[in-house]
Amino acid sequence: MTAQNSLSVSLTPAAAGTDDVGRFVTLEQVAQPISTEYADLYSIYRMFLRAIDGIPAHIYKPQDCPIGFEGELVHIWLDFYVMPSSMDLKYELSASIGDIGVAEIVELPRERDIVFAMTDFYDLGFFPLAADLAWQTGCYTKDGMEVGNPPLVLSGSRIALPQDLFGVARLEALAWAKLHRLHISIDKAGNRVSNLKSPVVTAAWRNSDGEYVTEQLELIVPACVTMALSLCDGDGANTYCSAGNALPVTVYYSTCDGSVVSVRPGADPESWCADVAA
Repeated sequence: MTAQNSLSVSLTPAAAGTDDVGRFVTLEQVAQPISTEYADLYSIYRMFLRAIDGIPAHIYKPQDCPIGFEGELVHIWLDFYVMPSSMDLKYELSASIGDIGVAEIVELPRERDIVFAMTDFYDLGFFPLAADLAWQTGCYTKDGMEVGNPPLVLSGSRIALPQDLFGVARLEALAWAKLHRLHISIDKAGNRVSNLKSPVVTAAWRNSDGEYVTEQLELIVPACVTMALSLCDGDGANTYCSAGNALPVTVYYSTCDGSVVSVRPGADPESWCADVAA
């Protein structure tokens, strides 16, 4: 790490509710792979058909999409992190739809530039298991006078300075967190599902005064899940094959509403298009 001044950090672990910040819970959705935004609807539909006609009680999972088909049931899995102010803080979780699974304790790398804008503290929003802090700039008072870089004292989830200053520090830390999975099951019964609202996760805990406090997170549903829910049994059941072209294509369209599901180059070996192409 390069810095103008690199200083050792004074790390003081804090018990629940005893640090300057008080008790808190930060919620964060696990980032989905970029592939979930560009999933192949044709491949998802093939998996959907296999589930309808396939082995009972078997879940078919398309690649790179947090969804599974089990007959007419559709399973959706969305992961999120819970980062409390301390490892022993008690909190409760609930969801607007679906069931929340058992937590897995994880350590999350966290890096950021911290700007002290005429203040004497900065709240991290997570409990650090380890941290490395270093000044990136000099420090200045409200009068514009440069002063020596003071020590950065980390107590619980707060970084403290001896006075209000302007300066920039660099943080590299490991956050203590719990990984949870939200599981949603929907019975499509061969129909389209287009009105699924984004699930909302709520964390509730008691603050230092014994009052209940809540934090909410609206989970983003990936595009591939939305596409899968919009399928109906008639999608792709009929095909049109171009004839006489040097580069034939197969067009899959829906008998539900006539819309085009997918256009793929070449002949589909699983349809009568293969005979036409031959």
